[in-house]
Amino acid sequence: MTPRRRLTLVIWGVVIIVLLALGIPRWIKYGYAEIGVWVAALSTLAIFSFLYEENAAYRLAEHLMLGTSIGFAIGATIMDILRPNWWVPMLQGFETLFGGTGGSAEVWGAAGAIFFGVSAGVIGLLWYGLFHPKTLWLSRLVMGIVMGGGAGLAIKQQFVLNVPQVTASFKSPIVLNDVGGFDAAASINNTIFLVALLLTINFFFFSFDHSRKIGEWAQGLLDRFPVGLRWAPGLVFMLFSGRFWLMLAFGVFFGNTVMTRLSVFIERVWYLVDTWARPLFSGVSPVGQ
Repeated sequence: MTPRRRLTLVIWGVVIIVLLALGIPRWIKYGYAEIGVWVAALSTLAIFSFLYEENAAYRLAEHLMLGTSIGFAIGATIMDILRPNWWVPMLQGFETLFGGTGGSAEVWGAAGAIFFGVSAGVIGLLWYGLFHPKTLWLSRLVMGIVMGGGAGLAIKQQFVLNVPQVTASFKSPIVLNDVGGFDAAASINNTIFLVALLLTINFFFFSFDHSRKIGEWAQGLLDRFPVGLRWAPGLVFMLFSGRFWLMLAFGVFFGNTVMTRLSVFIERVWYLVDTWARPLFSGVSPVGQ
C-alpha cells in the first residue's frame, strides 16, 4: 500500500468516525428518516473524493449507485412496462376466453391478446440463450428481431426529427410584421442564419484540398483557370468561413455541456451545505424542511 493510499484511508476513517459521532445521536432523536439525508451526503462526498484519487470510498459509492440504478430499472421495467402492457392484458384475455364473459368480438380480442402475450414471452426468453454455447443461436433470432425493429424506429425517428428542421431552414431574409411593416430584427436574424447555413454546407465541398492556405488556394485555382475562375478567392473564403461557423457551433455545444455539468455540481454542493451541513451544526432536523 502506497503512503498516499494509506493517508487517504486514514482521512476517510477520521471523517467517518466524526460524522457518525455527530449523526448517531441525531438519528436517535429524529428517527431513521434522517438516515437518507446522511446516505446521500456521504455518497456525494465519496464520489467527490475521486478528485483526489481513486479510493475504496469512491468505489463503494460507485457500486452503490450502479446497484440502486439497476434495481430501480428492473423494478420500473416490471411494474411500468411488463405488468401493464404484457401480464395484465394476457391474464384478462385468459379470463375472457375461459370465463365465458363477452361476445364473439371480445373472445377474438382475448385470443389475440393471449397469442401476442405468449409469443412475446417466448421471444423474450430466447435472450437467455446467450448463457450457453449450444443455445447461442436462439439469442441471435431475437437479436435480429430487436435490431430490425430498432432500425425501423430509428429511421422513422430521423425523418420525424430532421424533416421539420430542413423545412424550417427555408427562411426569408425579408420579414414583415403583423401590420405589414419591415421587421428589421427578424430580417437580420434570418439573414445571419441563411449565411451561416450556406457557408456551413459549402464547407463540405470536398473537390479541393481544405488543408491549403487561402493564398495557395486562390493562386492554384487562378493558375489552373486563369480566365474562367476569377471568383476563386471568394470560393476559398467561403470554405474557410464555413469552418468558422462550424467551430462556433461546436463551441456553443461544448459550453452548454459544461454548463449542464456545473449545474449538477452546484446542486450537489448546495445540498451538502444547506440540507446536510447547516442542520447538522444548527441542531435542526433536515427532514421535513
